[in-house]
Amino acid sequence: MNKIASSCLLAGLLLLSGCTSLFSEENPTQKTEERASEESTTQQDSNPVKGETIRLASFSDRIFMKNLRKEPIILDNKIINYQDRTLAIYDESTFNLIKEFKIELDTAPVALDNGHLLCVTEGKLMLLALDDFSLKTLAQLDSALFCKPFVFEDKIFIQYVNNFSECFDCEGRSLWKILLPIGSNYYKQTAYAPCFEDHALYVAYPGSPLVKIDANTGRVLWLSKSLTEAKSFVPASFAINQVATPLQVQRHKLFAQTLLGDLVIIDAETGRFLGKQLIAPHSTIQLDEKVAYFISQDLALTAYDLQKQSVLWSIPNMVSDPSAEAHMTHFSGEGNLLVSLPNGHMMLVDCEAGLITQQWSHHYGSCAFLTPSLHATRFYGLSDRGSLIRFHESDFKFHEATLFQDIA
Repeated sequence: MNKIASSCLLAGLLLLSGCTSLFSEENPTQKTEERASEESTTQQDSNPVKGETIRLASFSDRIFMKNLRKEPIILDNKIINYQDRTLAIYDESTFNLIKEFKIELDTAPVALDNGHLLCVTEGKLMLLALDDFSLKTLAQLDSALFCKPFVFEDKIFIQYVNNFSECFDCEGRSLWKILLPIGSNYYKQTAYAPCFEDHALYVAYPGSPLVKIDANTGRVLWLSKSLTEAKSFVPASFAINQVATPLQVQRHKLFAQTLLGDLVIIDAETGRFLGKQLIAPHSTIQLDEKVAYFISQDLALTAYDLQKQSVLWSIPNMVSDPSAEAHMTHFSGEGNLLVSLPNGHMMLVDCEAGLITQQWSHHYGSCAFLTPSLHATRFYGLSDRGSLIRFHESDFKFHEATLFQDIA
């Protein structure tokens, strides 16, 4: 009897188990989709996105940064814009199209002092003459580029994605080539550019140290380990995607802006980390010889003494959203700062007193100012809607007739 009862109990348990399994089983289609989603997420995490989008693994709700915009070039009374595999050249005064090329560029073109454009296409370094629109091949490049070519003095500096760097003369002859002793990199950056000062190049890669290179010989002078070791410099979770853009060298100090926005100060002679100033992530930095201007993390327009490393003045509540872009440039000399905010508000600020002297609004959003400006009384801005805007110093107004829609 006990055996019969045990058998019945076991059968009941098995039946109950089967029923439970039947009702709790996941939808096969849903399960397949979820597995594919998980595999896709894993693949994205292990293989950073190539191209002009940077993967930020530490963000959960903002996985990708927006694509970095290629700015149009203003050169010799011409506006040069590259978009959708088309290099277009316009008359600066009338915005009329002069010439158009169907060409696929690997990076944004670079303007040279002689009125030529430096272009990279199909792995070749090429020179485009704007007088007769002829193309000349300077050199064959060994790999994909990390950023657009950097021109200093009469030399062309190339950073490859495989951590090699190469320097050419203006005729395309290779002067030196080195392998930087830093981690692997497979990103492309369009906003980043190296810095040149006193026969030295300051370069960086995401998640890697800043590097100082002798521009004449290619010899590495120092590697700043701040990016990978100093916790006060950048959170560890950002290390793989962190790149510091060298801005300028003043009084033996290197000033750089990180991907998170911080203004970082490094000893230019030794590479030693000296300190940083917290900045809103999407604020640009305007540097003078002694002062840096930026939107701080408390959303105030701040003037920062570079020598004393202290705040000179601040104007509170300049922006309401810490993720919004704010741009600034000098206007009519270094005594005035022109600031463009995301809501279309613009203002002129007295740099000495820290006071707003004029302000006005427009409906084009925030404008990234293009430098250098072609004329003292004309300034150009690239709006966040992709429009090239020209305005005049006399009235500070944006004119519809001068609006060039969707230029970038």
